[in-house]
Amino acid sequence: MSLIERYFPNELYDVLKALEKEKEATTMEISEIAGVSHSFLINIIPSLKDKGFISVVKGKTDKRKKFVNLTDGGRHLLRALEIYRATLEGNFGLIRTLVKA
Repeated sequence: MSLIERYFPNELYDVLKALEKEKEATTMEISEIAGVSHSFLINIIPSLKDKGFISVVKGKTDKRKKFVNLTDGGRHLLRALEIYRATLEGNFGLIRTLVKA
């Protein structure tokens, strides 16, 4: 397991990326796009919502449906994670070349 997977699971990153692509999606749609289980998504939604990274709204025509949206805070988190991931991967590559030398 890499450091990034230990501190920020790929599944959570995939969910944020899926939300970035879809302006408004149901949990079932997000889990399919992100390739994660619906139960994983349902378990992380409250935390993401409480931290202001996503918003959840009821459907206009069908109140039983809930739609999830990425907030500006969620977009900032995603950008920061992309930079973090790229930096870690670059550093790992550099370290590997130095260790093999």
